[in-house]
Amino acid sequence: MQIGSTLKTCRCIALLFLSGFIVPDAGAQILQNVRFTTSGRQIVITYDIIGAQPGQTFDVSVFYSTDGGKSLSSALRQVNGDAGPGVTAGSGKRVTWDVLAERDNLVGNVLFEVQAKSMGTTSTATSQTRTTPVVPAPASSNDPYWVDIPGGTFMMGSPSGEPSRVVINETQHQVTVKSFKIGKYEVTFEEYDAFCTATRRRKPDDDGWGRGTRPVMNVSWADAKAFADWKGCRLPTEAEWEYACRAGSTTTFNTGDNITTEQANFNGIKEPYNGAAAGKYLAKTQPVGSYAPNAFGLYDMHGNVSEWVNDWYTDSYQSGNQTNPTGPDRGSEKIRKGGSWYDPGWRCRSAYRLRVAPDRIDRIIGIRLVKDN
Repeated sequence: MQIGSTLKTCRCIALLFLSGFIVPDAGAQILQNVRFTTSGRQIVITYDIIGAQPGQTFDVSVFYSTDGGKSLSSALRQVNGDAGPGVTAGSGKRVTWDVLAERDNLVGNVLFEVQAKSMGTTSTATSQTRTTPVVPAPASSNDPYWVDIPGGTFMMGSPSGEPSRVVINETQHQVTVKSFKIGKYEVTFEEYDAFCTATRRRKPDDDGWGRGTRPVMNVSWADAKAFADWKGCRLPTEAEWEYACRAGSTTTFNTGDNITTEQANFNGIKEPYNGAAAGKYLAKTQPVGSYAPNAFGLYDMHGNVSEWVNDWYTDSYQSGNQTNPTGPDRGSEKIRKGGSWYDPGWRCRSAYRLRVAPDRIDRIIGIRLVKDN
């Protein structure tokens, strides 16, 4: 009799467990490794859920704080990916938040908290705090030619784990730049031809692709500087160019950790970046503004034509944190940034810097102007 009672009790416990009325300790279901990166106007939050029961799903919400975690926002709404009900367990869960669709900007001591609810329990994990601006306010200007770039601090160069980085000359370091204005678009043939007419210069070749709103090319560094002087402007420093290109992003490109030929004009067949699928190769420039802008409202910072900057090239950046760096006082080569229609994806990276003789005239190099505030 006692044995039969014991068996009945065990059978009941087993049935209750299988039917879900008895659940494991909440500690067995753990949410961890919350991380975030910026990608233009978007932020990508990743996290892991481990220790779940087979078939268990979760209702995931994401929150942010701009005061280091003292207070949290309401749950984010403009998100895609592994958020909301029905999220399964696993590593590398990913949520993309369109920041500027939900608020004007995101600055301060920023962190993200992820909450996962299931079967009456809630797990919570929080990212590290980032104290620099994550997503800047949208830029604006009274003059449609220019975009006002707010001053700020960023990490220039590439992190050690970035695929295809050039170890010798992309050492990551902190840089602060003052505010400035930069051309919304690359300088066009229309603009440069007007300069040539006014100064009786020979107009550069367009290789038969057309002039008008296509970016000017086949101009030397001296040509670019002369044009900038004529306009009462200047060429950007390398630091200004990279800061403007990144537009608050910390990823390989201002489009994220990879880039497609739907986002920029580069050689997507020759060497797609980091294992990405092959894209298009248009084999020539496209009219400026043919692709979506970055978070600052700047067009063609990746691809189309690469752009002269003012700095002389050196393998090594100045040591330590820098404020408004301008590069060495002299040298034999200048720098082009941004990659071009001809270049593979890895040469379009925000951190990539290519040395080139200042008298070089090439259909892959053009101009973008900067103006002091």
